[in-house]
Amino acid sequence: MLFPIRCLLIFVLLTAVPGHAVRAQEVAFDLNPLPREGRTLDDFTPRGWTVADKTDGDLNADGIADIAAILVPSSTDSTAEEGPRVLLALLGGAGGKFRPAGHNGGFLVCMHCGGVKESSGVEIKRGVLIVHQLTGSREFTDQTWRFRYDPKLSRFVLIGKDRTDGDGLLGTGDKVSFNYLTGFRISERYRYDPKRNREITLASKKEKIPKTTPFLEDVGME
Repeated sequence: MLFPIRCLLIFVLLTAVPGHAVRAQEVAFDLNPLPREGRTLDDFTPRGWTVADKTDGDLNADGIADIAAILVPSSTDSTAEEGPRVLLALLGGAGGKFRPAGHNGGFLVCMHCGGVKESSGVEIKRGVLIVHQLTGSREFTDQTWRFRYDPKLSRFVLIGKDRTDGDGLLGTGDKVSFNYLTGFRISERYRYDPKRNREITLASKKEKIPKTTPFLEDVGME
């Protein structure tokens, strides 16, 4: 089931930089004028937006290439105010046409809001849509989300996520990994060993969590 086209205006409230969040949410990603199907990603990129990153792969195991992309306002540059990042997933079909199958404009940090290490990207591995985001400077946050397409629901669901909060100078940090399919969360504390050139786990804890798989559209910023 495709997500409703007429009722979708994504306003992204971003809190990374106090005092700028109001201006950030003024930038809206409107799906209303977009086609229900198209032949290229450009057909689904609204006027005033551009593709920041994209990847191809089979997301629904039908042997046809699909597309995942991160879109940002095209007017956002190194001197402009921050603008939202929108994740968009398209499923390929017969005749080389694509249709929208999932989106989210609320869990990725806005452009120019993530510090000097700011970066984001998408990839598809073994049918899983993987989204990465790195923010911060000396103290940083590295996050990964994994989504899988559910053919029965015709929607993408979150099956796992990882987060690392670290100190690049001290080489220490905390990691947490959620697996919503198995219902477990693993938390670790680590330090970097320069002599061995690898991370050393100082403490680890495994806990049960509810086996919940939120829809892509419902995943929010932590």
